[in-house]
Amino acid sequence: MKGNTVMNNRKFSMNESMMKNGFYRPSYRAISLLLKSIILFFALSSIAQAATMVATVSKNKVAKNEVFQLRISIDQKVSSDDLDLSVLEEYFFMSRPSFGTSVNIINGDRSNRSEWNVSLAALELGTLTIPSFTLNGAKTQPIPIQVELDTMAPDEDDLIELQHQLDRSSLYPSESAYLTTRLIIKADPRRLQNPKIVPPKVDGMAIALQGEPKQYQSVLDGVEVTIVDQTYRITATDPGSFELQTSAFQGGVIYGNNRTGSTSVIQIDNPGKQIAITVKQPPADYVGRWLPTSSLKLNQQWIDAQGNAIDPSQIHSLSVGDAITRQITLDVVGLTVEQLPNVVINNPQGVRVYEEKPTFETLSNDNGSDNVTRITLKQVLIPQQTGEFSLEPVSINWWNSQLDKADNSQVSGLELQVDAASNLNQDFAAPVTTMPQQVIIEKDSGIWPYLTALFATLWLATLAYALMKRNTTQAKDTDSPLTPLTKSDFIKAIESNDAILASQLFSDWVIDGNASKDEVAEVKLQLQAWQATLYGSDSGDQAASRSALVSAIKRTQSQAKMTTKSEEQLAKL
Repeated sequence: MKGNTVMNNRKFSMNESMMKNGFYRPSYRAISLLLKSIILFFALSSIAQAATMVATVSKNKVAKNEVFQLRISIDQKVSSDDLDLSVLEEYFFMSRPSFGTSVNIINGDRSNRSEWNVSLAALELGTLTIPSFTLNGAKTQPIPIQVELDTMAPDEDDLIELQHQLDRSSLYPSESAYLTTRLIIKADPRRLQNPKIVPPKVDGMAIALQGEPKQYQSVLDGVEVTIVDQTYRITATDPGSFELQTSAFQGGVIYGNNRTGSTSVIQIDNPGKQIAITVKQPPADYVGRWLPTSSLKLNQQWIDAQGNAIDPSQIHSLSVGDAITRQITLDVVGLTVEQLPNVVINNPQGVRVYEEKPTFETLSNDNGSDNVTRITLKQVLIPQQTGEFSLEPVSINWWNSQLDKADNSQVSGLELQVDAASNLNQDFAAPVTTMPQQVIIEKDSGIWPYLTALFATLWLATLAYALMKRNTTQAKDTDSPLTPLTKSDFIKAIESNDAILASQLFSDWVIDGNASKDEVAEVKLQLQAWQATLYGSDSGDQAASRSALVSAIKRTQSQAKMTTKSEEQLAKL
């Protein structure tokens, strides 16, 4: 015993000495135990730091369309895009989610929190489930939602009403019908959620919105409502049968129940309706340009230089240089400006024609639709020589789609008896040779003239001034010629493009008789050519025409007489 005790003491002393000198080596079992302890420590630390994610709702028993709140939170700092909530849109109306993050520090411990809040409204009855969401290893629990029918909720028509009116359901190719859509909003427009008006559509036909939508307030059955009106033009292209899908409305309306205090988002999906349209085959025996319309009206006015109406059934008498105005209006239903016909008018030789640019406007028909297109054509006609002239009638062939037959609209012409101007010499009023002309009025012509009633009035003023001048000169020296100052003013008026003053001075010159009839005729032709460059349709080189007129005046024989008499008057002074 004693010997064993001594040996054990020696072993202990030896192990202790080895440990002190760094020669101790732990066993494999001890190392394995140490590693397992370290792994368990980090595993417990990881479990302690795992994210927590929770989903809650404000109520899980709701009525259809009733609004409730969904809140999802996680105790980490994340981004709003890390969580996809679009899976809710299949069974719920979903508002725009709101997202926020926060940091809390309590007793030195720091924590983060991220949170999503979204308003939902059930779209179907029964049991709906808010699914589980997963983020960074954390997961929420699914939430069942019991959805019941709200018997107190208003119908869709009590909030939104959609009306449609098609003026015609039977057309011919190139003809148009008009669809009027009226949206009646019976709730506060500010309570609308994502409203959308889906435009009409039809395969095989062209649809275009006419103008801008009209929105206004009105009263319907004692209730103030908001009305949005839109008009569409539907143009047929090919024969056949077609289905028109009218305008539709999609969106939601926030509705508050005063009895329960709850708020609902009532989803509205008004698909509109289907309307059948028939496009007929054009008749094979139709002659002329294809012009289908339910109404085509052609009207005309003849007006003399004093603004008085002219009776086309009587022969109209006037003098050379007098002006008359012809105004034609064309009213067509259901056709665009591009589809309207050109109006061709052939005027006789010896009548000068000035035409204004056609004007276009849209009018309302009998039922209030803005589908009548009006073209106004205006001509100013000035006879250039004496004799009898016939201004031809205007005729347009068209297809009456309402009566299914060919039709024709026309306005009468006018017979003219043109006499010599009373204030001019008979020799001067003799027929003047002019080139034959053809006037074609087209809606797409290039440069249109700017002749107005002022030019017609100009000639009247010239004749009136000439008569007055003749009466005045009877009391004066009839041999008194035009002074150099007056002739100089005549040329200055031309060079400054003052057509009115130039015409007055030309009348003085003719009345004073200082030039021969050939010289007067030449100057008058040059004067008319120059005035045409200012006002007429045949606008050419104004500078060249003005230079030719001034040269014609300077070549007259009256120059020597006027100069001589002026020198005599200066000598007497």
